[in-house]
Parts: sequence; structure tokens; C-alpha cells
Amino acid sequence: MMNLVFMLLYFIIIVLVIEISVTLLKSTGLKSTVARFQVISMLTGTGLRLTSQNPLLIILFEGK
Repeated sequence: MMNLVFMLLYFIIIVLVIEISVTLLKSTGLKSTVARFQVISMLTGTGLRLTSQNPLLIILFEGK
């Protein structure tokens, strides 16, 4: 039972951190989808470089 409570509390904290971070990044002018992608990339330690190797992703995220 204690493990379930801990896991629930952990996920609530993670969601709050994500939402607060997205709000902060949106205030710098980023779109909501890009901000969320960047926050999750920062939290998980993963990422995606938008270079000429990924033209479809550049179009999707920059809206060109």
C-alpha cells in the first residue's frame, strides 16, 4: 500500500514539474508543443537535434 501511495505522489510531482516548466518556457515565446517536448527531453535526458537531417521535424516544430 505504501508503494502505491509513493508512486502516485511521485507521478503527481512529475506532472506538476512538467506543467510549471512548460508554462515558464511558453512565457519565453515557445509554442506549447515545443515547450512540452523540450521539458520532457530535459527531464528524461533525451533529446532530438533539429538539423538538416530531420526536415520533417523542422517543418512540424517551426511551422514552415
